[in-house]
Amino acid sequence: MLSRKWFLFSGLTAFALTGGLWMIEGCSGKLPPIAAVLQPAAPPLPPDFISDFENGKPLVSPTLLNSNNGVWRPSTFGGSSTAPNVINGPILVPNTVADATDSSKYAIHIFASLENVGSGCGYESDQLVCPLYHPDTNTYYDASSFTGIQFMLNIPPDDQNFSPVFQVVVAETEPPPAESGTAGGTCLGSPGCGGSCFNHFQVALPASPGVGTGGWVTLSFNWASFNSPFSSPPQPLSYYLNHIIFLQWTFSNNTAGFNGNPPHPTDFWVDNVKFLP
Repeated sequence: MLSRKWFLFSGLTAFALTGGLWMIEGCSGKLPPIAAVLQPAAPPLPPDFISDFENGKPLVSPTLLNSNNGVWRPSTFGGSSTAPNVINGPILVPNTVADATDSSKYAIHIFASLENVGSGCGYESDQLVCPLYHPDTNTYYDASSFTGIQFMLNIPPDDQNFSPVFQVVVAETEPPPAESGTAGGTCLGSPGCGGSCFNHFQVALPASPGVGTGGWVTLSFNWASFNSPFSSPPQPLSYYLNHIIFLQWTFSNNTAGFNGNPPHPTDFWVDNVKFLP
């Protein structure tokens, strides 16, 4: 009797499992592989990782220390009012660039045909922005527990920018929205055109026009590597690390444009962005 009950229980259990899998499959009449159904979710990123994009979305990792769950975005400045710069979208795409050091499925790709007309003071640029400021709580990002930053970069040979840089934007270098800046900015020193605003802490990126990086490279910078161009703030970047608003990759020729300049292409990839412990 016991063996018959056990047989009956086992049969019902198998039937229920089969029916459940059939329903998951949308009643298609096919059963999904058990391994696919039971596959564990990817482990969360460590608290020093900003983004690896493997969830297929351009988001700041929710497990990043002090994360604001921001959304990466492209930005471009230049061109005329009738023919402004146009940048690609979406920016997160399957990683089609061969990468010997990382098996990444997705990466951010920025490309545009940059018009050298400029805006404001005439300095054009194509940018990738990673927001870290929390606009709902008016909270700056505090990176003072980290020693620097690391990311993977690929600049294809068709890129023609003479001055690609990576920037850390803090409250003291960014004007507020009323002064053409963003939320969290406090700089009021004549934005642009030789003023003290927009002089963000930056490091040069290793590329020459028409040469690129030769594929993916991993770049690491400690905070002492960053300098502010033109009129520098009175303190090094390490002094302002608890006032970070966003991170920014800026590709330009750092020269004033004018009508009639031919356009030049911007083309770069970014992946696996993290702070250094």
